[in-house]
Amino acid sequence: MQIVIRADASATIGTGHVMRCLTLAGALRILGADVRFVTNRGPGNLFAQIEQSGFLAYTVDCVSDELGDPNALIELACRERLQPDWIVIDHYGADTNYETALRRVVRRIMVIDDLANRKHDCDVLLDVNFHKDALARYRGLVSSVATVLAGPEYALIRPEFVESRSQVSARKGPVRHVVISFGGADPVGMSIRSMDAIRHLRPDVRVTVVIGAACELRDEIRAKAIELNIVVAEGVSISRLFASADLGIGAPGGTTWERFCVGLPSVLIAIADNQFSVGTAVGDAKYAIYAGPAEDVTDGALERNLRNILDDEELRHGLSLRSMQLVDGKGANRVAETIVGIQ
Repeated sequence: MQIVIRADASATIGTGHVMRCLTLAGALRILGADVRFVTNRGPGNLFAQIEQSGFLAYTVDCVSDELGDPNALIELACRERLQPDWIVIDHYGADTNYETALRRVVRRIMVIDDLANRKHDCDVLLDVNFHKDALARYRGLVSSVATVLAGPEYALIRPEFVESRSQVSARKGPVRHVVISFGGADPVGMSIRSMDAIRHLRPDVRVTVVIGAACELRDEIRAKAIELNIVVAEGVSISRLFASADLGIGAPGGTTWERFCVGLPSVLIAIADNQFSVGTAVGDAKYAIYAGPAEDVTDGALERNLRNILDDEELRHGLSLRSMQLVDGKGANRVAETIVGIQ
């Protein structure tokens, strides 16, 4: 079975789309699939990382992080003599027009989405985010015979997080280590604001800030970290960091489910529009503390949210326990088995 994955990364859209697709690709490879990637050219792409992970990769021209013309992918498939059984698309630019055009070269299509704001021509739709009305959100947006995989039970968690999960339990005790991680890009600089806030509240606690592969503010973050005696982590095992920490600060993007998998109690601040609903949903359901969108969170409000969780051991333990129950780390296997099982 040959599967082509179409996903991009850049400083503006981050690295999450490609990273979770690499996780899915790994699970599909274990099941015997030949997985190949098609990604964008330009700054911030993860072409090298895709190849280092052992997958063949091709590039197509895109403008301003757009998905581009489906004919570019069709022409590439013909030129490279690809004969995919499935095309997996992880891009907010994908819709019925794009997907239907691809039916010329593929029979089955899977779409990864979380916006639920446009129609899709797909056989499987995956939305790993937490919503009370997860399945209902896509009613009328996909065919009645399409398979909808909805919820964090399908979260594409990397194997190293599953391994780390087996070595930790729900957090108890004081906060000794805080990890700040706003994904691959952090375009609004929430890492810097979070470092200031946590250091103001806890001058002596150990703090690690993670700089993502597509982050354009890395120099500013490094300078602030040096000023505040905070450790900078680049190119390290994030799973071990999350597993070793007592509190996480980050965005309600793809790393949310990685934090939950290892039971890291978290304060979340949205740094992109598509994160608002997820942050609200997990906050209301008491899986994490959601402070709100970055532009609405004042420095005072950020410190209040952090102070509340730092001072409340019972709150941290409850968040840790519930989040581990929500995300078991087996999502990639479930999705891969669904794809392979559809003829």
